[in-house]
Amino acid sequence: MALFTKNLGNMVLKKFQGDIVQWLRGFYCVAMTGGLTRAAEILEIKRSAISYHLKMLEQELGVTLFDRSQEPMQLTADGQRLLEATEQIFALFHDLRNLFHSNRKSIEGRVGLASQPAIALLIRPIMGLFLEEYPAVRMDLHTGTQHGVLDLVESRYCDMGLVAMPGQELADWNEESSHCFTPLYEDAHVLATAKNSKYVFSNPPALEEIAKAPLVCFDANAPTSLPEILRKRGLHPKVAVSVDSDTMAADYIKQDVGVGVLREMHCFAAPDDLNFYPFCDYVGPAIVGIVTRRGAYISPQAALFMERLTALKGLHMWAELAFSKKDVSRNH
Repeated sequence: MALFTKNLGNMVLKKFQGDIVQWLRGFYCVAMTGGLTRAAEILEIKRSAISYHLKMLEQELGVTLFDRSQEPMQLTADGQRLLEATEQIFALFHDLRNLFHSNRKSIEGRVGLASQPAIALLIRPIMGLFLEEYPAVRMDLHTGTQHGVLDLVESRYCDMGLVAMPGQELADWNEESSHCFTPLYEDAHVLATAKNSKYVFSNPPALEEIAKAPLVCFDANAPTSLPEILRKRGLHPKVAVSVDSDTMAADYIKQDVGVGVLREMHCFAAPDDLNFYPFCDYVGPAIVGIVTRRGAYISPQAALFMERLTALKGLHMWAELAFSKKDVSRNH
């Protein structure tokens, strides 16, 4: 009994000189917004109260959490460590609520999702079914370039991202990156022209033919982009339009502004608006997958949504959900 009592004393959390949960709320808001004023507005308390929370935390822990000489305020190394711990603490508090809900519809909370625009089109029915099953969950969807998606995940604003990675780069990226990549499906590349386009090619098209047409490009300077492929063959391509998403590139190609390389999903999305030529001999497939921060805590609601995404195997199943004229059932 004496040993048990001693161990119990070691396990009991030592008393803090105040409400550490409120201090952490103030700290977290400042860390995410970079300023006391904005944090006070979000928490609907006075700016002086936020300042007090930071002061008490720094006294209790014996560290400096922010470099206050910069605007916005920057986390110190100790502040960064506390931010990571705070995210886990808040997630565990949130999980306690979900843990004791016998009704799955009572699972609540935010799922922050970032996606490249073309992939975001595919997940609309998946998200709709998920929200129907978990109505207390809120989905925050943000679209952007591959780099923009990665930045949103890295900054912790989003729980996960959906991106297309060049297959040949993926192995090195997984080893060197601070992110984890979970592959979902493989998406081949195709050359696209408008229906009844003035640009007509042999099948499969020759690079010399393509180089004579104006190009509509997404990420025109990437090593695997169409202009770079043509330049490596000693050809001189003309880039007519350079855009920041393949969805926008598809819209310009439909207007016959030029020709361009798209992913196979566009064959499902716009079968009546575009002609497609095989292009896999020149560009390897893109691997579409889920990006998360390495070692990051995943909330229950975010984990549930990831399960729904990974349950769909192959581009054809994703495309059937997104572009089929038939009713979508839960059997998918």
